[in-house]
Amino acid sequence: MRIVFLGKGGSGKTTTTAAFVKHLAKYKKHVLAIDADVNVHLKDSLGIEGESKRIGENFSSVSQYVKGDRHLDTEFIGTTPPSLRSRFIKPTQNDQFIKDFSIQKENISLITVGSYNEKDVGTTCYHGKLMGLETFFHHLLDSPKDWVVTDATAGVDIGTSLFLAYDLNVFVVEPTLKSVKVFHDFLEFSKKLNLNTKCIINKYDSEDEDFIQKHIPGNLILGRLPVSKNI
Repeated sequence: MRIVFLGKGGSGKTTTTAAFVKHLAKYKKHVLAIDADVNVHLKDSLGIEGESKRIGENFSSVSQYVKGDRHLDTEFIGTTPPSLRSRFIKPTQNDQFIKDFSIQKENISLITVGSYNEKDVGTTCYHGKLMGLETFFHHLLDSPKDWVVTDATAGVDIGTSLFLAYDLNVFVVEPTLKSVKVFHDFLEFSKKLNLNTKCIINKYDSEDEDFIQKHIPGNLILGRLPVSKNI
């Protein structure tokens, strides 16, 4: 299953993603985690050490890998569809792509997209980094038993094809008007494309319940994460 955690900046996406990945890792044979946030904090949240090639900064290597034996008359871009001659990726620890582009700790593999560096200022935007992730998902052969969990960049990213890449979009929503509005904006977008979108209420306090019931239908809420002084 492919799950992505979305939300506005500071909503707690990375913390929620890390908690979910750690939970899955207790029960599943393997979990593939993807850090697609510009802040690149998922590795620290998962307690994983080491460095790997970032797919957002090595698009030529990623595209060359998945090309396989096919010949293209046009430039390879993030949304280039695969063919029968393409080389596909399986979300397992023994897959060559996963070995080349991830760091691993026990049964968790972590792929990182990359950040927005000083050299990028004035020449590109973060969407360019996401081309590698688009290519990855368009060439991913996963089964219902596989788990792929992504920590997405802040905000609502509809500037790439990635909103179509997941089985479930989970919005991390704070009990504030701004956070709720961002969720509803994406929800309207989701309905037009028949996307499966739910939310988790983060930084929840019992005093927020009336506000939540007023602004978010109960059938869209997967759960509530309480305010934590530790976090």
